[in-house]
Amino acid sequence: MRLIAASPCTPRWEPLAPRAVGPGEVRVQTRLSALSVASELSVLRGGPFPSGLGYQTLGTVMEAGPGVTLPVGARVVTTLGHAAWGIHRAPRVIPVPDDVPDRAALSVILAEETAKGLRRVQVSPHERVLVAGAGLLGLLSVFNLTRAGVHDVSVIEPRADRQALARQFGAREVYAPAAAPRDAFDVGVECSAAPA
Repeated sequence: MRLIAASPCTPRWEPLAPRAVGPGEVRVQTRLSALSVASELSVLRGGPFPSGLGYQTLGTVMEAGPGVTLPVGARVVTTLGHAAWGIHRAPRVIPVPDDVPDRAALSVILAEETAKGLRRVQVSPHERVLVAGAGLLGLLSVFNLTRAGVHDVSVIEPRADRQALARQFGAREVYAPAAAPRDAFDVGVECSAAPA
């Protein structure tokens, strides 16, 4: 089964068509799939219809085709989405080391996406950066910015628990929305699911 947006605000499970694993491919059985409320609601509300939901999945290799060196039973991260299983080209799955917990491994796709987005912005180490939102994307953005040598990263976040996490991830300053200085930053990164 896989979860699709069948029509506006109508998610539906649909059966997966059986298919054999070919050379260079693996069949991955889903263990966890990440839910992005904002991204998936936008698809559910605006289509296109029908459309698969979800994007990052942690699973187990159940079958490997000829030429694949990845062992059956290996934990991997994929871009399968909300589906019971899927078939991927072996180079497109990311093996997960044994000492990495499932939920931490599942964030690798988003970590890569935030890193790619930040590279496109080409933030310089001396620039002042404001990250709006300290959910998973915001925290990964703070992490990627500070690890890339950007020293002045600030965060706007209304929730106290997320403010504390932003500091742990390397934010220099953390503000409640009404307290953030205006026009004091060179770069802004929007990571909030709340339009306000």
